[in-house]
Amino acid sequence: MKKSAVVILLLALLLTGCGKGEEPAARQPETPAGYGLDVSTGQWTGEGGSFVLKPLEQPLEDCDILQVIPWQDSLVFAGSRMGEGCTVSWDGKTIQVSGDFPGTGACAGEGGVWLLLYKDGEAGRHAFAELISPEGESLRSIDLDALYEGVTTWASVHASGDRLYLTAYSQEDAFVVVSTSEELLGVMDRAGRSLLQGGDGKIYLAADNGNGYDVFPMDGTSVAAEPAFSCGEGTLCSGPVGGCLLLVNSEGLYRIEPGGSQETVAIWSESGLSVNGIYGAQALPGGRYLLCFMGGSQVLEPVDPSELKPRTRLTLAAYGTGFETEVQAFNRASEDYYIEVLDYSDNGAVDLETAQTRLMTEIIGGSIPDMLRVSSSPNFEGFSPFPFIRRGLAADLTEYISADPEISLEDIAIAKALDMGGHLYTLAGSFCIDTLLARYDRFGDRLGWTLDEYLELEQSLPDGSPVIPTVTRENFLEQLAARYIRRTADWESGKCDFDTQEFISILQAAAGIREASEPSFGLSESKVADGSAAAVSYYIDDPVERCKWQQRSGGVFSTIGWPTPDGSCGSSAVLNDPVLILDQSPNATGCWEFIRFSLLNASTAPGGHGLPVYRPALNSLLEAAQDPALETPMSTGQADQILKLVEALETDSVTDTTLLRLVTQESAALLNGEKGAEEVARAIQSKAGIYMAEQEN
Repeated sequence: MKKSAVVILLLALLLTGCGKGEEPAARQPETPAGYGLDVSTGQWTGEGGSFVLKPLEQPLEDCDILQVIPWQDSLVFAGSRMGEGCTVSWDGKTIQVSGDFPGTGACAGEGGVWLLLYKDGEAGRHAFAELISPEGESLRSIDLDALYEGVTTWASVHASGDRLYLTAYSQEDAFVVVSTSEELLGVMDRAGRSLLQGGDGKIYLAADNGNGYDVFPMDGTSVAAEPAFSCGEGTLCSGPVGGCLLLVNSEGLYRIEPGGSQETVAIWSESGLSVNGIYGAQALPGGRYLLCFMGGSQVLEPVDPSELKPRTRLTLAAYGTGFETEVQAFNRASEDYYIEVLDYSDNGAVDLETAQTRLMTEIIGGSIPDMLRVSSSPNFEGFSPFPFIRRGLAADLTEYISADPEISLEDIAIAKALDMGGHLYTLAGSFCIDTLLARYDRFGDRLGWTLDEYLELEQSLPDGSPVIPTVTRENFLEQLAARYIRRTADWESGKCDFDTQEFISILQAAAGIREASEPSFGLSESKVADGSAAAVSYYIDDPVERCKWQQRSGGVFSTIGWPTPDGSCGSSAVLNDPVLILDQSPNATGCWEFIRFSLLNASTAPGGHGLPVYRPALNSLLEAAQDPALETPMSTGQADQILKLVEALETDSVTDTTLLRLVTQESAALLNGEKGAEEVARAIQSKAGIYMAEQEN
């Protein structure tokens, strides 16, 4: 049988001798390549300046920050709250601007700050541009929807003289130009283009040319026929006072002058900075810059080079971005290490198979990342941990746990679910629980149910209703097969067993369940509460939200999980952004520092997204969730039920996607009524056995 490119690469990797290493040795921080400080002379040799990243200290609590606006030598913070319009902090004074819905944009204007917000009135809900003075007085109010109809969302605003330039989302996305005297001056197509506020007071239009941007100065509603200049790839941003624009990319930050000349502000590697997930920048007073990341904003602040301490660079290979908040927190806190995320999807442009092949090719060439961010379940696209685990390339984290003075294996709340033959290979700071909820009067405190019970319950429901309002035969089989694969695939021996009565019963149940004729989303909890459905799929990631959910539905629920042949716990742990350490990493000690940082710094505040993996933090979260001051506090019994469920979890949701795909493909004939369960089980075993054996050849 012909092997895939990835398997061949893995074989080649194995033959290079990159097997499991010795006991991880501590490595002292060293000067990273490209670092701008000559540590022997103390001289700065970098192309850009020396900087550190610091948290953005903003005075508005419980607000989404729309814009940070330089105003003379200070900053104005414009924020938004649902149902409260906009909130502005100006020189320590908080100004509340009325509005029935959150604001969507802000910018500096003549004598004040322009805000975009929505108000309900006689003509319905309209968007307004409101000019607010430093004293909180409304200097001007423009009804945008009255000037230009059909806009779904007014998303941003820039001001130049007596004109406002607005981004409008509708069936035909456009830039809309209005005067401060409430006149519609013009509309422009915005496809492939963006508007930017120049530091010289002008408005610029940037057009994507495939290799960067062509930049055109605007005069009113007219765009110059020829670009004033072009610049390279990255993100163009509004510029500093006296300059023109800023360009930010994975290499650094650059200031662009009106004529197009480019000056380097900062090269990230020179200051030992990681800027994963950066999408924008803005100049602030005092030579500082606000950097915008997927997980929030940070301030780039100049420092004397002597204040910089060289840190060891750790690389985290990933497929995709959007998970960098934890990485950024570690980078701010660690004195010895910083993490750089290597996105093998190239911002979504590369498919997963190509990315995996590229990663393996680089590893064979000796470019070994320190860590991998792996897929947490078949529903989340990402690198599979199994090619690394099965060949001894993944570090066994139990070795690091046993050597850690603060964390023990008993402190890993879901250690049993993550266990692979006495080893732990992936960890994260938080997790959620993939489960099914059902009426308590049917199941009580049980944490599992059998396939026979599922089918019997199905027959008792009225009007031919399905047990789960969103279920299909395919996703029912995927859920149960994924858990079975996790138990049957023995990567050390290279064996698996699908030709068993247990797996045949799973196939038979999947073929026999009643599907939803029209899958129902959003009302499932009420259907379970009123008895027209038996169970609903649910992810437990916040105990307080679960209490709210239960209150909204008007029912009391049991956490029974997906059915299993023997009625054991059918819920699974789902790690949030799990990380695996490559055993060949010379910086494995630093990698463990990141994982332990994630464990020890997981949020214990109610209302978060994820249950802490670190048991003491989980206990603290559940204790905080019982605070009587909360809108829907947990009871002591409910908290105990969560702990009991966590203790009972036997599997996580990480599954070999090749085996799962093989099961679903071969089972199609069964679900279509073309073959029997025994015949399909034998076919799956034949192909799965070949696949498993290939991994050891």
